[in-house]
Amino acid sequence: MCPHRYYPLAKGEVRGDAIVCGYHGFQFDAKGKCVCIPSQKGGANFEQPTYLLVEKGYLTWIWMGDPEKADPNLIPPYESFGLDQPGWAVSGGDYFHLKARAQLLIDNIMDLTHLPHIHHHVPGGDTFLSGKRKVVETDFSLRQLHVMTDQPWSDFFNFLWGQESATSNTVTINSMTDFYGPELVRISGPWLTDRGVEVEDSFSETTHGKVNFIHGMTLETDNSTHYFGMQTLNFRLDDEAFGRALGDVDVTIRLQDVDAIEAVKNGGITRVDWASGRQKELVAVADRMASRVRQKIKSMLELES
Repeated sequence: MCPHRYYPLAKGEVRGDAIVCGYHGFQFDAKGKCVCIPSQKGGANFEQPTYLLVEKGYLTWIWMGDPEKADPNLIPPYESFGLDQPGWAVSGGDYFHLKARAQLLIDNIMDLTHLPHIHHHVPGGDTFLSGKRKVVETDFSLRQLHVMTDQPWSDFFNFLWGQESATSNTVTINSMTDFYGPELVRISGPWLTDRGVEVEDSFSETTHGKVNFIHGMTLETDNSTHYFGMQTLNFRLDDEAFGRALGDVDVTIRLQDVDAIEAVKNGGITRVDWASGRQKELVAVADRMASRVRQKIKSMLELES
């Protein structure tokens, strides 16, 4: 169960005003009425349920709740993370089918201390084991700010900005995670600033270009999730080879997360559920953001009940 919001949707096959079933070629109009069955040379007196869609730039969003409560203003603000914005580019645009409930994915991406363990091939991941964190409410999101000072330059920074940008001095790494509701999460970074300077919002200055990793989630069933991934960046805009390379790195990371999350499943019942019936959940300091997000989703559901 999840609050009624707009969720990202992969675009299906559209021919004119009709949606076409890829199995037998049935065609349905915008109201869900079957208008053509090729084997019968006509339509039929049955309809499929329909849902409101909003096409907004790079993404199409679906509203699966009460149509009278649909509000496009609930779609996360693209300007906050560089999607469809001047001076920004998009790379990636990949889809993953996660055989697990969406909440496990949300818990995963709220806690970046798993980086050096699950994604140990990425240089500098152990940086996320240190630093100070705080969680704040913004007008549109629940945000975690993570600041890591006196960190060495890593090979991942060379990949992003080029070896000519390398420095022998330590740097301050800022990470900003925004939970925009159950359907979208933005993870920034790394964002580099002058020594000790904290990034408080998306528009703060950084010493190097910005990159965001966008996580879109649409519930399929109680135990499966449509998972969309992309990156937005405001540097190397015309470097298509770099965009493809960044997308490839991101796909590798997300597939590792998918494998890790699905590994907790056991015969259709997650090991998390199994364990929770036998002992209290272990909550570490790094779980603070995930715990706040769970509370946020719970309050959203209570408002709709």
